[in-house]
Amino acid sequence: MWNKLKRQIYFWKLAGWTAPFVAMISLTISYYIDDNTTGWVTCAIITGFISISIFWWWWTLDLIKTVFSYIKNTEENFQDIKKEIGKTKELLYEDVSFRKRREQKKD
Repeated sequence: MWNKLKRQIYFWKLAGWTAPFVAMISLTISYYIDDNTTGWVTCAIITGFISISIFWWWWTLDLIKTVFSYIKNTEENFQDIKKEIGKTKELLYEDVSFRKRREQKKD
């Protein structure tokens, strides 16, 4: 899971760094090629950024949900471990007290 997450974060970081530069270059090229296409390119860039933002928001919410489920599972595992340690501790005390009683009977 963590390798997949690292790869996804890397791609989001890459997109965050390159998308604004690609948008600026596209606007500059469209402005110098034909002034009429600048409006269409601007609309395409805005639509793309809005779509990416919405997609990123849902990806983030899904990631938060996944991380919280891992945290919940970890907490449950720790509670189980705590119970098992308590049971082991009780068994050890019973064994020690049994040995003490047995040793007292021998004397």
